[in-house]
Amino acid sequence: MSLRLFSILLPALAAFVCSIPHASAQGRRTVALTSSQGATASAYLYEEVDIHPSFPGGDHKMYSFINSERRYPAKAYDAGIEGRVLISCIVEANGDISHIEVVKGVEDSLDREAVRIIESMPRWEPGVIGDEPVDTYCLIPVPFRL
Repeated sequence: MSLRLFSILLPALAAFVCSIPHASAQGRRTVALTSSQGATASAYLYEEVDIHPSFPGGDHKMYSFINSERRYPAKAYDAGIEGRVLISCIVEANGDISHIEVVKGVEDSLDREAVRIIESMPRWEPGVIGDEPVDTYCLIPVPFRL
């Protein structure tokens, strides 16, 4: 393999390996995250916990909360922009939400509004493995419809 090809493939391989979920000591997969502010954390994947984290009152209450909190940005509203922003976050063992990031954005003002909504959420019921609350990685879609 030529040195040029190797120098192109090595960074791609390193990025791929860093994004692969890791196995925890309990044999359950975790993911390591670094926030945009540089904070790092490790959390169990949503599918790996015995009891999933939940918004107080369940998914229906979560979407009611999102709908009541959402302030459609004027710029996006005037331009007729709509879509679904996909947010990743960690529901910590104490129920706090951290490491909020846009995974799939729609438009900058909608992305910022989706992050604001998730940041304003109340404390969740954490994910549980056995009898222990654990940090859990979650994906939350935030819809914007006109």
